[in-house]
Amino acid sequence: MHSAYARRVADTLGWRPEPGHFHLFAVRIGSVSYLRYDGGDQYLTIWPPGRETVRRRTTATSVGPPEPTRQLLVGPGDDAVASSTGRNA
Repeated sequence: MHSAYARRVADTLGWRPEPGHFHLFAVRIGSVSYLRYDGGDQYLTIWPPGRETVRRRTTATSVGPPEPTRQLLVGPGDDAVASSTGRNA
């Protein structure tokens, strides 16, 4: 496996790692959550199922109920969404 990986890296990147002198790992990610704040609003993206919500700031220390939003998860054919939110596709 190391030799095949080294060949693939050499073909793709132009430098060849030395087989046996690096580690390979397989990582399986079952879910991802991304939370951010912007101007007091709380944005949450969960994948899967591909759900995005925003909780608008109501006071300095509180946010309101979740509302659907679409800002981070943009797929093929979603150029209108990306441009309307200011996100580059």
